[in-house]
Amino acid sequence: MNLERIRQALEQLTDAELLRLSPLAAYGRMPVIPHSRQKEFLNLDCEEALYGGACGGGKTQALLLYLAEGVNIPEYSGIFFRKTYTQLQKSNDSPITKSHAMFRPLGGKFNNSKHQWKFPSGATIEFGHLPHEGSELNYQGPAYHRVAFDELTQFSEHQYTYLFSRMRMLKDFPIRMGIRAASNPGGPGHSWVKSRFISANAEKAIQAINYDLPSPKGFIFWSAPNRAFVPARVADNPSLDIEDYITRMRTNLSTLLRQRLLNGDWSAVEDAAIRIDWLRYYKMQDQMISVMDVHGRTTVAIDARQCRRFASIDTAGTSQDKADQRKGKEASWSVIQIWDYWSDSKFLFLRDVWRDRVNWNDLKANALHFLDKWKPEKVLIENAHFGPPLQGELRQFRTELVSPIPTIARGEGGKPGKLERATDLLNKLERAEIYLPYMNNTWLPDLIDEWTAWTGTEGETSDQVDAAAYAARHACSNTHEPVYLQNYPSMHYRGRNR
Repeated sequence: MNLERIRQALEQLTDAELLRLSPLAAYGRMPVIPHSRQKEFLNLDCEEALYGGACGGGKTQALLLYLAEGVNIPEYSGIFFRKTYTQLQKSNDSPITKSHAMFRPLGGKFNNSKHQWKFPSGATIEFGHLPHEGSELNYQGPAYHRVAFDELTQFSEHQYTYLFSRMRMLKDFPIRMGIRAASNPGGPGHSWVKSRFISANAEKAIQAINYDLPSPKGFIFWSAPNRAFVPARVADNPSLDIEDYITRMRTNLSTLLRQRLLNGDWSAVEDAAIRIDWLRYYKMQDQMISVMDVHGRTTVAIDARQCRRFASIDTAGTSQDKADQRKGKEASWSVIQIWDYWSDSKFLFLRDVWRDRVNWNDLKANALHFLDKWKPEKVLIENAHFGPPLQGELRQFRTELVSPIPTIARGEGGKPGKLERATDLLNKLERAEIYLPYMNNTWLPDLIDEWTAWTGTEGETSDQVDAAAYAARHACSNTHEPVYLQNYPSMHYRGRNR
């Protein structure tokens, strides 16, 4: 059968039959045809996928095309999210404006008050916004077959994962449900989006391709079996004047923004306080800690039983945290870090981390369980909202209060800033006196992402930095190193019961 006869046969099929055959086949009737990179994204059969990285790759259009695959199916419903409604409809290049060019020729009618398209089949595509933490609860009633997030780094991880609970469909439904997202690097959610989608292999591969070259075919990365990342850049979009676009980006943007928006580089962080080349690692073999140099060679082996073990806790849940959440800031984490300190070389070894967003009862239960597992001699607790009550709970079981640690010198502006409070942590990292577990694939990637993205600016996620700062100050105070400390309680266990 030649191509002309195939074309004639396809024209005889209904839209529903075309969708069952191939979702992309229906786009022959659309005024917007996906380009080759978008087609690779749309052909994915996984539950969730992220598209983009660099500017100009056609991210918003790809998401609208994904939702449009179901418009000829009765009972189908999709939803498209931006952080605010203003972002949805402002400018001639906004998602709602683009949807008019795409959905009206398909017979769609837009209800402005509901922010919803309705199609002749009865299918609907809605536009929603999640301006602050808790907004996702406005969508706990409806069910959707497909969900799209535009500029994912503007959302919190909880907002994103909550929408998985809104996806429900009937048996034998002719289209697969799923969540698709698009984003540039940067933004408040940079760390969690990178951790969820961008593998180390993806970062290296992106950096190896010149920004003015299109992505190779099949350039797709999997951070989990059902989770894909499809890099896209300006050179992938044939509808743009690529040379002009790149010239303007190179001329008008800072180095950091060029790396993020032109190269789609998720590793680029400007003014990071903790440099990635400061990080050092150790390996464990039974009770022996093998300290590695920058080249991965073992320099010394230490018996962990000769180290002093302590814990540092950032409880989160302060009144300020709650106020910030109501204003749209991502919820804070409670963090417990377990440290072994070897005084001979002033080395700190981070042995384990527990980290979660929890209420008071869960914080108390998890802290007791985690500390009982590791049995540290001391427990350093942030003197914040949950700090004193947690201290009281621990004392009831196996701890007693020891002398308070000296306070940090206050400057003219009142209490010290985050960078000042982390001075000892930064110094010890730069001197290669803090070591992380080599090849840990559980909590370590999140910790490294937070550390190496942190600039000390107020409002950044810094719970794992703060907990490590308490540990560094404690180590410095025990060895008479120069130290600037806050006033926070210190606890210790009775006995060394390892």
